[in-house]
Amino acid sequence: MNLRKLLIVGSGLLISSNLLASGGTSSGGGNSINNSINPWFLENTTEVSYCLEIDESNMGVSRSRGISLIQDALQYWKSEFASSKNNNYRIGELEPYAQVRVATQVFNFEDCQDSTDLKFQFGILASDQVELLESVGEVVGIAMRTSYDVEQMRGSGFIYIAPQTGPLRPSSTYFGEQPWEACNNCTLEAVLKHELGHVFGLPHDQNDNRDIMNRNFPADVSSESFELEILQNGQFLLGFLRDIRKSYFNFENEPMFIGSLVDFEPKGLRSIFGLNSKESIIRMIEEPSRTHPSATDYIFEASDVFMQKWNRLGNLCWGISRGEGSRSVIQVYIDRGQQVFSKIPQEYYYGYLEGHSKVYKLEISGSLCSDRGTLEVPLLLRQEANGDRGLSTVVDGRIDLDWFQDEWQLR
Repeated sequence: MNLRKLLIVGSGLLISSNLLASGGTSSGGGNSINNSINPWFLENTTEVSYCLEIDESNMGVSRSRGISLIQDALQYWKSEFASSKNNNYRIGELEPYAQVRVATQVFNFEDCQDSTDLKFQFGILASDQVELLESVGEVVGIAMRTSYDVEQMRGSGFIYIAPQTGPLRPSSTYFGEQPWEACNNCTLEAVLKHELGHVFGLPHDQNDNRDIMNRNFPADVSSESFELEILQNGQFLLGFLRDIRKSYFNFENEPMFIGSLVDFEPKGLRSIFGLNSKESIIRMIEEPSRTHPSATDYIFEASDVFMQKWNRLGNLCWGISRGEGSRSVIQVYIDRGQQVFSKIPQEYYYGYLEGHSKVYKLEISGSLCSDRGTLEVPLLLRQEANGDRGLSTVVDGRIDLDWFQDEWQLR
C-alpha cells in the first residue's frame, strides 16, 4: 500500500512534522488545521490494537523491554487522563457521552499487520516512510497519523523512535552516543510518553521547558549534554525523573513547593520582619499540620548568614484559601458527517469541542502571623506549572512580589 495515498482525506492534512531548535532534530504531532488536531481515538472506540517492530541491535533495547516501556507509557497516559479535570460539558449537552474523554480504550498487543491501529517502530522505517519524512536524519521521534475515519473520528498510524546506531541514527552532533540505554531506558520511556501524548491529542507546550509535551523535549533528553549530566550529576537525574513522572494535568496533590524547602531573599518579608542584610536568607517549610492532620502548615524562618542558625519568623495562621487556574489542552474538531456525537451544543457544531483541562497555576492565600510580635499581613503563595514560584505581601500599602526557584528547576 502506498503511504502517500493515505495522507489526505476530506480537506485536512493528516500529519505534520516540526523542527526542533535544539540540535536541529524533529518531533511531531498533528498541528495542521481541522481534524488533524484530534485525538486518534475517542470514547466510541473501545479497543485499540498496537504492535512493535524493533531493530534491537541499533536501538540497544530488547524487544521484550521495548514492549514493557510501551505498556508503561500507555498506562501513564491512561491514568493521567482518568484523573484529569474535565468539566467542560454537563450531562445532556453531549450525547451519548457527557464529555469529550480520551484514553479510555483497552490497548491490545498483536503482531504487526496492515490493520493494526498503532504501530511502534523502534529504529525501523519502510522505504515510503523514509521518503515521506524527507529529513529522516533530523528525527528523534515522531507520531504520524496515516488514516482517519471521519464518521467514527478514529485514526491510525505509527510512532517512530530513531535508533542510537545504524543508518537511521540522527545526524545531529547533539544526539547522544547511547541515549536510550541511560538510566534503565528512562530517556526512551520519556520520549515515548511525549509522542503518545500527540496520539491522545495533546499539542506541544511552548512555554514550560520541563513539560513532557514541550516541543524540544525529545531532542533535549536524547542529547549528548543530557547524557553527560546523567553520568556526572545524580541529583539532576533524580530531579528529571521526578518531573517526568509527576502528574501532567494536576499538581494539586503535590507539595506546594516541590522539595518542601525553599531558600529565597524576599525584600518584602525582610521589611515586614525588620530583618537586616545579614539575615537576608529566608526559607519556607511546608509540613503536615500538627493540629489538623489533613492540613498543611507553611512556616517561615530566617537565618543569620554567618552562624547559619534558623529562627522562626511566623506562619500562615488563619483564613487560608487554596485556588487553581486551569485551561483545556484537548480540542476536537467536529467534521460534517461524523456519527460519534448525536447531540452537541449548537454553537460548537462543525467547530471545536474542548476536553481535558490542565492545571497551570496554584495559589494559597492567607494572613502571615509574626512570631516577633502581633504583626499580621496578607500573603499570597503562587506556583506555576512551569516551576516558577512566588510570594507576595503588602508593604507600606504596596504589593511586593518576590519570585524564587528551588533546587529542582531544570535549566
